[in-house]
Amino acid sequence: MAEVDGKVVGNSEVTRGTLTDEFYHGKLGILLLKEFRNQGIGHEMINTLVEESRKAGLKTIELEVFATNEQAVHVYETAGFRRVGKIPKKIFRNGKFTDVIVMAIEL
Repeated sequence: MAEVDGKVVGNSEVTRGTLTDEFYHGKLGILLLKEFRNQGIGHEMINTLVEESRKAGLKTIELEVFATNEQAVHVYETAGFRRVGKIPKKIFRNGKFTDVIVMAIEL
């Protein structure tokens, strides 16, 4: 969780795989309120998640991000994530389809 002046402004997690053969792999999810973006909070959250995942014995982490969210893609790349694939038209929102980029990092 991220707080600013006692207000929760973001939440994030890495979920470990539940199957035996995915036990060393995690999936990252993050949410940060728009008005608190571009302040380094998201980057710090990601770095903390990566470090804690490493300490927990994970070997890889994956995430999905809207292909139209170039800013988020840049933040993830800065943290060491790399594009490993794309899912065309995964999201249907506001009457249009959006591709999703799959990114991963090896710890």
